[in-house]
Amino acid sequence: MMNMNVYCTVSLAEVVKFNLANAETELKHFGQELFDAALDLGGRARAYNRKRSRNLLWATQTLDNALKDVDVLIGATYSPAWESTLGKGDDYGNNSWITMAPAIAGYPIGCIPMGVTDGLPVGLGVVARANDEVRLVSAMAQIESALGIGVLQPTFTK
Repeated sequence: MMNMNVYCTVSLAEVVKFNLANAETELKHFGQELFDAALDLGGRARAYNRKRSRNLLWATQTLDNALKDVDVLIGATYSPAWESTLGKGDDYGNNSWITMAPAIAGYPIGCIPMGVTDGLPVGLGVVARANDEVRLVSAMAQIESALGIGVLQPTFTK
């Protein structure tokens, strides 16, 4: 029997080097600005750890204060879904406050559909206190039941 678990370990610097060496195909449609910025930062060195600590402090203080007197936070996860095209890329400039702090701090967050705008889904984000996934899932079930929108059908299916 063949072992299908094949692992390959390469560094980010090796990926960037490969991309540059094969730029005609690998960088034809997209750049690697984020990879370059990560290499400039130097990995998880002092500068990274300083920025990570600052962001984590902001996120946990923000969420702990916001959740002080409520069970969960709710808000639109993003503007209505955006079109992603090869020529124009993604237009996700209207990202939401509800996803940023929980993603940084590792607080539980979930998303449920709350409707469709111009044929594209809109999600409702729900955030709970740290390690309170039970409350998160319970709140999401209650909200989904109250919305009563059933199963949304995408307009792009045949």
